Amino acid sequence: MVTRVSSVKQVMPHGKPFIDSAFLFFDDYVLGLALWNRGFGVKYVPIACGIHYHGKTISMSSEYYGYRAHIALSKLVETKYKYSWIYNILMTERRIYKLLSHNKYRALIEGLKLGEEAISLFGKSLNLYCAPYVKVNFIEAFTYLVPIKFKKRKNYNAA
Repeated sequence: MVTRVSSVKQVMPHGKPFIDSAFLFFDDYVLGLALWNRGFGVKYVPIACGIHYHGKTISMSSEYYGYRAHIALSKLVETKYKYSWIYNILMTERRIYKLLSHNKYRALIEGLKLGEEAISLFGKSLNLYCAPYVKVNFIEAFTYLVPIKFKKRKNYNAA
């Protein structure tokens, strides 16, 4: 993501690019949406500049953080589905996940809190439809995604 520092300072709460309590899978979405909602541009530069080894950073907690971010975004972002039956089912999952999975239940509760905190920091919900819709055809997506899977990875841990 590329944008001006002055834009981030103007748009984000306390002038910082990320919300302190929003760790993993949430903060970059919110930054982009906040900039788009205030009329600033955001560019994505598809250049691979690092390798992320699955599980080395967050290990088993990735499911927790991913689900927490999903719930927080559904609280924060205004969409045409926000008050539909889909959203209501998502919010009633609270009872189901309490019975099935302690980790998902905890993520749901923390996601709801994080969404409320983000709304209070911004003073309102963010509108998803301020984000640009970019059409990508199948061939473009395929040619970009397929080579990544088969690239050789260097072992940086070897002596």
